[in-house]
Amino acid sequence: MAGKDDYQDFKVALNDLKLNSKPLINFLTILAEEKMHNAPQIVRAIEERIIETKGEHVLPTLYVLDSIVKNLRSSIYVQLFETKLPVLFSNAFHKVDERTRSSMFKLRQTWPPFFTNLSLYNLDTRTHDIDPAWPITARVPDPAPFLQNIHLNPNFHQKVCI
Repeated sequence: MAGKDDYQDFKVALNDLKLNSKPLINFLTILAEEKMHNAPQIVRAIEERIIETKGEHVLPTLYVLDSIVKNLRSSIYVQLFETKLPVLFSNAFHKVDERTRSSMFKLRQTWPPFFTNLSLYNLDTRTHDIDPAWPITARVPDPAPFLQNIHLNPNFHQKVCI
């Protein structure tokens, strides 16, 4: 029951975020820290807000995500956000004007210390598909390690091929 209450409380507080308000973003970050035991519900509230809100409220919501990730970096929040980050970001990108897209790019450029290269690469490629001017700044992910390290015994290989 507490999880549902935490979700509702966070969602109500998040709905008050209409502008880029540093005090409210800080409050939401502190609330997320206090409700870390229900992190999946807090993440769900933020995801829903990004998906359901109007374009002008998207960037402040991304700033909440950003603040939680950067201030609670050793928490489960980073892992929970990372799984859906490319989809959330591209969904948000669809809704906003060029000025907001520029702000989203600046925000995205601060994320390499927090999210994996693979996640950021997927974010970049999805966003590039929407706007070809979006640069893909994440490195191309390395192939799976097990594909790089296949060694054949030449003696065995010769016997099988003969």
